[in-house]
Amino acid sequence: QFVAIALYKVDPVFVSEARNAWNRFNQERYYNQKLPISVIRVNESEQILIMGPFANAAEASTYTDRNRPLASSRVTPWLETSKFSFAIISRDNLDLLLKKGETATYWQMLRNLFPDKY
Repeated sequence: QFVAIALYKVDPVFVSEARNAWNRFNQERYYNQKLPISVIRVNESEQILIMGPFANAAEASTYTDRNRPLASSRVTPWLETSKFSFAIISRDNLDLLLKKGETATYWQMLRNLFPDKY
């Protein structure tokens, strides 16, 4: 499982800065874990920061629960909250998402399954 931070209509320079900011944050907070972060372009207006892999969905979900509140205040305060959203995703679902070229369907499915979380 991975943590996915979808970025909507964010300039590539700020996508790179967001990746760097999360990398620094993880090195501070999770120094005993290797949490690689990669950027995946979904389409012209959407990119995803993919973090992990985590051992399972519970660990990825715990990471999002603990750190999503810190995103706009500590990690990427220069990025408007309307420009990003968090989720967890498996490798298979990520591959499907990339094949479709959009994230809205996946995010809607998560909201339906976990209405209080996503």
